[in-house]
Amino acid sequence: MLAKRMPSARVIGADLSAALLVAARQRLTGASRAALVRADFCWLPFPDGFCNLVVAAFCLYHARSPTKVIAEMARCLVPGGTAIIAVKAADSYREFDQLIARSGLDPAAEDRPSLYQAAHSGNIESLAATSLDVREVIHETHQFVFPTLAAVAGYLSTSPKYDLPPGLTGHPAALAAALREQAPDEPVTATSVVTYLSAMRVPAAATP
Repeated sequence: MLAKRMPSARVIGADLSAALLVAARQRLTGASRAALVRADFCWLPFPDGFCNLVVAAFCLYHARSPTKVIAEMARCLVPGGTAIIAVKAADSYREFDQLIARSGLDPAAEDRPSLYQAAHSGNIESLAATSLDVREVIHETHQFVFPTLAAVAGYLSTSPKYDLPPGLTGHPAALAAALREQAPDEPVTATSVVTYLSAMRVPAAATP
């Protein structure tokens, strides 16, 4: 989307996952000024002041120290450059927790820590303020409808949150069959607050 909206800009995507970069490359067909690099977002391979805009969408909660990643974003920005960060609420998709708990596949599902506890809608403004000048924070409620339990299982079978019985983790068909034994095969709606934050790298103070 960035490459399409800004065709004259040089757009660089960075991710630690080689598989994700392969998928991204397939989506960048025709974007001649776009490039991809495999990198850890705690140590971005760009010089200071290299970027006019940095976007971190739905990734900061994977960081052990989100403030370190935000500091790297700030370092890479030109003075006055913009950072855009998107995160989810800590209680996102609680409907899945309820479904898994009711099914008996993981009775403690609702008590397990959030996957998004490191960086979420409730703390992202304070995290960003450690390195950036926060300008705007927008919260939106999003709903995602999964039409069948097979669709739900396709998502949940790879989630690290649940302690599922042997043979279900990583096996969506088996998980779907187990869910159908305990719940009606009908659409499941999952809810999340999605937060968009925009901030700037503060220009360096002028030397008298």
